[in-house]
Amino acid sequence: AGESSSELPSGSMLPEMVQQIHRQLQADWSLPFVVCSTEDEHIVIRVELSALDAAPGLVAYMNAFARSNHVVNAYRLRRTVEDWNVTPGDGHLYFTLQPPWVRSTSTETFYSLHPEQRAWGPRRQVAASDTSSISLSTTSGRGEELPLGT
Repeated sequence: AGESSSELPSGSMLPEMVQQIHRQLQADWSLPFVVCSTEDEHIVIRVELSALDAAPGLVAYMNAFARSNHVVNAYRLRRTVEDWNVTPGDGHLYFTLQPPWVRSTSTETFYSLHPEQRAWGPRRQVAASDTSSISLSTTSGRGEELPLGT
């Protein structure tokens, strides 16, 4: 399952994906990896930071793994950029993969990477003397034009 190029991966394959990724990582590394799925159906790979002292190059390996591993490619998994190579302070390093049926918007990713951009503010300050030239209006539910700021 998941190996056929005509078969699109689905949520029912998630346990199989987790098992195959775990097997592949264990075959390549002697690290205590935990691979699991989340409530929103992402696949999370976790490893203890204390174990990494003896395993330099894991991040480079994981980047190559996400690009070219046969399991990742067979299931059409993508790196979740905002949750890739993350150390949230709990003593672990995390890598997250997103299956093709899970959708996220580019704005979610952007705001995760740039939370300071979420702040809404006026692009341009309008001086009080300039407001006489601004005419704002909208329509009511009945199609009537309603003036704003008069």
